[in-house]
Amino acid sequence: MNTVLSKAQFLPAADRQIFSLHYPAGQPERNETIILCPPAPQETMRSQAALGQLARRLQEDGFHVIRFDYSGTGDSEGFSDQISLDHWLLDLLSVYGWAQFHLRTQKISLLGLRLGAPLAIRASQQVNVERLVLWDPIIDGLNYLHDMEKAHVRQFQLNANEPPFPSLRYSGEQCMGFPWTSSWRAELAGISKSTLHPKAKKTHFVLSATDTLVRETCTLWQNHGLVADIQHVAEPLDWGSERYVKIRAFPAAHLRRIQALWEVQ
Repeated sequence: MNTVLSKAQFLPAADRQIFSLHYPAGQPERNETIILCPPAPQETMRSQAALGQLARRLQEDGFHVIRFDYSGTGDSEGFSDQISLDHWLLDLLSVYGWAQFHLRTQKISLLGLRLGAPLAIRASQQVNVERLVLWDPIIDGLNYLHDMEKAHVRQFQLNANEPPFPSLRYSGEQCMGFPWTSSWRAELAGISKSTLHPKAKKTHFVLSATDTLVRETCTLWQNHGLVADIQHVAEPLDWGSERYVKIRAFPAAHLRRIQALWEVQ
């Protein structure tokens, strides 16, 4: 096992700096880099620990792993009320470029969690991707938008005297404490299976629940010659549940299933 668990650094992306964590590959090295594409800020808070665990698991298996914060989120530069999917795509491509130049592994794969999935798909259209892993992906942006707004309302009803409080700065345009501007909502609403066209040698959906839209999307991609499959995890993960929002728990079965995907080359 490599003695260096992770290396924190800022990477240039357009006119801003992106915070990233590089987990150097353990031994024996597998000659592949895996970039973890996080979800939107509301769900990133819940998934940080799980993504960290996953990064270390894959690192121990011999892969280079990179985690990063999109601009306007986490420790990256930028303002949270100016985020956009286009900016986040450039962030991801910048991280990919750094990995390609500095790590020089033969393969680079992308794992996208929730909103990170459509970003990973878009990136695969511009760079060579060995494997796409789409974990509980957002395929219907309009439905996701509505679900997040309903979850926000439930949070206020259940925790009327706890954060997140209504923000005067954003005139109420927020969701669970993060800006929720009209331009951002329009970008989310534009995500649909008709706009997502992946390009990778292998694509895997990892689902915590049966999803008819994902099944239809997978079949559509297969009919267009894409090597794609669906991996169902026995332990459910309800993203809208108050329980998961509060305790930020992820069933270990999800991490094991994702880890196992790279055991089959």
